[in-house]
Amino acid sequence: MYTRKQALAFAKQLRTCPSWSVKNNPLYEKENARHQLICPFCATDLHEELNAWQKMADSCKNTFPELFQPSTPEVESGQIWCLRQDLSRWRGDYYYAVPEVLVLKEIPGPGQAILAAQVYTEIILAGPGDLVPKPSMITGYDELFIEPWNIYTLKKSFLEDCRGQVEPCVSEHVLSMIETLKSGRENTEDTLPDWALRTMPFAEQDPRIYFRKIEVEAGFTFSVQAVSQLVEQLEHEPLPGVSLETVIQNLKEKLSGLLWDTIPRTVEEGLACLKFPKDYLPLHAAEDDATRIIVPCYRMDQDKIEEIIPLEAQILSPEILPGKKTVSGRIPNLHGQVRDQDMYCYIQGNAAGSDLYPGNCRWDPEGKHFMAQFDRPFKDGELLRIFIVRYPENHI
Repeated sequence: MYTRKQALAFAKQLRTCPSWSVKNNPLYEKENARHQLICPFCATDLHEELNAWQKMADSCKNTFPELFQPSTPEVESGQIWCLRQDLSRWRGDYYYAVPEVLVLKEIPGPGQAILAAQVYTEIILAGPGDLVPKPSMITGYDELFIEPWNIYTLKKSFLEDCRGQVEPCVSEHVLSMIETLKSGRENTEDTLPDWALRTMPFAEQDPRIYFRKIEVEAGFTFSVQAVSQLVEQLEHEPLPGVSLETVIQNLKEKLSGLLWDTIPRTVEEGLACLKFPKDYLPLHAAEDDATRIIVPCYRMDQDKIEEIIPLEAQILSPEILPGKKTVSGRIPNLHGQVRDQDMYCYIQGNAAGSDLYPGNCRWDPEGKHFMAQFDRPFKDGELLRIFIVRYPENHI
């Protein structure tokens, strides 16, 4: 009979042991050596069975790549996503593999953030405080449970593969359980809906107690990455404290005939997705040419836009944007002192209402080159958007 102790052993390997490719990577020789000193699975043949399954999975992916393409719909509440594999990392002597999470809601603001709850797929490890939906309420999985006590903020770009979904009432009840926990009540069992499966109370030395410690450590590993990036992004917010309405009015006062690809919903969209009248553009840029984009340059006087200058940027290899995380090019007519923090770059989705995904821009003043770097690759049909905000001390 499959016991909780056996399930805990498998969960510990799944969450904290290096994958076959990492275990055999010479770059991680020291980390693997330290890990084997404390891990009974990797130090013995117990880990070989998991390695064998991983090797078989890798072989299937290489043989039938079309069957393993990630599903990437627009992010919505109720979806279950696996995080990007490149976020897995060493922390201490453990290698934390990315978990699957349930998207609970979008967090308003410029950070493209969501609130997520970690999930696990063996309900034998579910305990008091977990939410276990009936299988009929889940798509993509035979069974799983949700951890309302293990929630965190993530960037949307951390999500890689949408693997399933729960009925709306499930995610709604998770949010309700979170509010109950915030109120100071530790017991949420009496708030469970009729459709939720009940779990047994914890016993002394219960494997589920140790499982929760592993889950918290795993969640912390990935939430801390998201928080640091969100803080950095907020510190790099263009025109902080200025409303979208003020920006739009300011732009229209400076240049008539301005349009946008879609109705801007944020200051970033208002500045990044601007469409200049053709007679205001450089000759080449007025043509339909994928090798060139227009980069609006905004000259500022404190919080007010004083001038809008359309600069032509030449993109290197635009035909291979899909799959790339880094895009480079030149802005020949961008002169004067330009700092990296003056440049803002985004991926614009190809679907109506898609959010902008922010990246980091680097500028080489000698060669007039820029490099836009993102933490997720471009998809088919997506566009690169760049704009520049310049204050009096660093004008063109």
